[in-house]
Amino acid sequence: MEKCKICGTEHEFKCVLVKAVEFYPDGVLKRVEYLTPADMPQQPQHPIFPAHETRQ
Repeated sequence: MEKCKICGTEHEFKCVLVKAVEFYPDGVLKRVEYLTPADMPQQPQHPIFPAHETRQ
């Protein structure tokens, strides 16, 4: 594996932090657009269940 030119870590596939990347024709990095929290899928909201009462 090579070090990622974007984030500096090692991974095999596309950098998970990057939303879009552009290079100049000579291969030099032109622009990087990173993911933001707004780009992440929203977690479903689960209802809060009442606590179970125990019999005495």
